[in-house]
Amino acid sequence: MTPHLSQRLLSTGSNARGQLALNHSEDAHTFSPALFLSSPSSSHSPEPPGRITALACGGNHTLALIVPSPCQGGKAQVWGAGDSSDGQLGLPSSGSEVFVPLPLSLSPELEGYTPTHIAAAWSTSYIVLRPPSPTKSDVLLTLGSSSFGLRGPSPSPPSTPTRLDLLPALPPETTHYTITPLAASPRHAILSLLAFSPHSPDPTPLTLGLGASRKSQLSPSLSHAPFLSAPAVLPIPFAPAKIAAGREHSLFLPPSSSPGEEVVAWGSDARGQLRLPERRARQVQASWNGSYVLDFEGRVWACGSNTHGQLGRRAMGEDTPGPVALPRPAREIAVGSEHLLVLLSSPSSPSLLALSTAAEDEREEGPDEIYVFGWNEHGTLGLGHTEDVWVPERAWPPVEEAWRGWRVRGMWGGCGSSWVLVEEGRGGVGRDGGE
Repeated sequence: MTPHLSQRLLSTGSNARGQLALNHSEDAHTFSPALFLSSPSSSHSPEPPGRITALACGGNHTLALIVPSPCQGGKAQVWGAGDSSDGQLGLPSSGSEVFVPLPLSLSPELEGYTPTHIAAAWSTSYIVLRPPSPTKSDVLLTLGSSSFGLRGPSPSPPSTPTRLDLLPALPPETTHYTITPLAASPRHAILSLLAFSPHSPDPTPLTLGLGASRKSQLSPSLSHAPFLSAPAVLPIPFAPAKIAAGREHSLFLPPSSSPGEEVVAWGSDARGQLRLPERRARQVQASWNGSYVLDFEGRVWACGSNTHGQLGRRAMGEDTPGPVALPRPAREIAVGSEHLLVLLSSPSSPSLLALSTAAEDEREEGPDEIYVFGWNEHGTLGLGHTEDVWVPERAWPPVEEAWRGWRVRGMWGGCGSSWVLVEEGRGGVGRDGGE
């Protein structure tokens, strides 16, 4: 049996509503362990109640998808911290300064459904539930603000989960669907799904969006209205492996099985955020006003706004995408509102090509290093100060001996915040890290 390895979710940055889950509402300038409500004593513990597989950050709230270990048993749960004044956490109070389980109060017909994906707009939360039967559809729940149509045409009260029906937007022969990637910006949300029909042996991949649309972030063909409250099918020619949503633009990464396809970029190009490099992308991410590509050689390319150094270079030019100067190739990237976290490969693995196909337990065992740059007003980068960072600086491992030997298992960027999931002992970032 695999031994249990202790984990910590570290957070830093903006914390006005307790969204860093540190049991206070002051900004943090260095990475500190987030706290989780521990039952039945109602105390707070830095040990997550399971394995964190995804994190999503709104303007002032945070969602975490937590899967219990086999010895713990039970189903995956969605936990939340921060602001719930718009109902985005479904809490009876205005929020929580530590992570607590979301009280979803599912209806009887959803008994046995399990959360699989999460996303967060500014004050809106999205949760995908998967049914126990493969012949039933996934369920998309929404909580919080309905601004910009983000909760659909007929939302329930803010703190009550609304089941957003996607079938009206799908082909009439669709019997059920499975949701795959899901992403949200402050004002729009996009998901990809597989639609099943008795008339075809293979499911049909479709991409849907709702929310703000005036800037063509949901495609140029849907820019006639300021926002869409009913989900609409978007003209994406492939099943996206990854969707990234900026404030007014969207990026769609083609699957690895379609090497001839290019990243699709829609929306505002006011800051040059759509001028992507002509590189085959392994990963794409979007800040509020920027776009980032990790290619298969481990290089990070950045374009868009550079008002706070978020392109990783001192030049203010935004018209031309350029590579970020890093000491070694990158393994993963995570992007927040206007900042970036980059996990580097070890010195013994100069190329990312082998890493992209290597098994998890075969990856290099060198010390994990995370470099950061960009907007740092709230201590977002975890460097102990609040000055913007124009060229990449190392943020992990920290100087404290207490974290020696802890390995990076995931990282995420939020709205003025950064998150790193670490595990004691052997490990390495998972494929979901930074997603």
